[in-house]
Amino acid sequence: MRKVGYAKKRSSRRTKRFIILGVILIVLAVAVSCYIAMVHAPSAQTEVESLTVSSADEAYYYAKKLYYINGTNVVGKREDSQGEIFSFDADIGQGMKLAADGENGIIFAYTEARGVALDMNGTALFTLPSSEYSIVSAKTGGGYIAVYCTLNDSEYIRVFSRNGVELFRTQITGTLADYMLTSSGELAVAALDTSGASVKTSVMCYNPSSQSNTANITVYEQLLEKTVVSGNMVYMLGSTYMYAYTKQGNLNADAIVYSLTCSDYTADANGVMFAYLSRDAEVSGVRLLSSGGDWSIIFTPAGVTKALIGTEDIYCFSDNEIYIYKLATGQLARTIETDFIITDAEKKGEAAIITSDSGVHYLAMS
Repeated sequence: MRKVGYAKKRSSRRTKRFIILGVILIVLAVAVSCYIAMVHAPSAQTEVESLTVSSADEAYYYAKKLYYINGTNVVGKREDSQGEIFSFDADIGQGMKLAADGENGIIFAYTEARGVALDMNGTALFTLPSSEYSIVSAKTGGGYIAVYCTLNDSEYIRVFSRNGVELFRTQITGTLADYMLTSSGELAVAALDTSGASVKTSVMCYNPSSQSNTANITVYEQLLEKTVVSGNMVYMLGSTYMYAYTKQGNLNADAIVYSLTCSDYTADANGVMFAYLSRDAEVSGVRLLSSGGDWSIIFTPAGVTKALIGTEDIYCFSDNEIYIYKLATGQLARTIETDFIITDAEKKGEAAIITSDSGVHYLAMS
């Protein structure tokens, strides 16, 4: 009887072991399957299209339409039919660049000497003629155009309406670190002052139409890399910290970003989200920072050097692969393999403009 009881107990233990082993094997199988599915997500090559431009500053994509420089012309083309909407001879010389605001229907093409503004159908709005100012760059937002220019040894930001009226002009004190126009047309200018014992960074905000100062925030001992203004908040992205100030000068949130660099951001009614990457490309993962200073992470393979935030997805670029993850879940949706080496990617409107060893390309992100 004892032997029978012992045999039953031993059999029961074996059964339990087999059940546990079976569960472990099932879990491992599911994990391996998920990993394989993540790494070998559906890939595509046809989504990335080549452009005839020489740099990312010569192209813009919005509402399934592509706008780009072709010689001395600004060209608008529908993506679906491949037909031209317009081809406008800007007549401002070679080497044009583009700044555009799709939401407010403005395209600004410029060279160092001159500029011309168009609507999205190729109708001229105004021409910025040659003057004593030399144009360095331009940005758009809120229906305005901000032009960063130099005059002798001085630097200025000039803001124009869509009708060509110069609404506002400010001289840069120190070294320009960044500038932007918000979706409401507010101008933000960030400048570094290294003349003192410690580095001082100031962000000044202006309402161009009323020519009034709306914010003036200063921080010390930090090199500013990017400035983002959204609503009543001023975000100062530096080499060590991200500071979120109200326009009244109150610190609302901060986060340590040492060894990280901001690759992209998106802003909406819910706040701002920043996509950070390690300065070491071999350190994997995209770190998402909320406007309140909270972190989350999307796990990526090593080698991702740029991350751009779309409407529902985040696009991560390595040498010859583009990993597309769902923002809501962090899951890999698909992978695009390229036959070229990616050297950079910039968000221009609703597309990633990709620079590679074989030219310039675009990938719609909408």
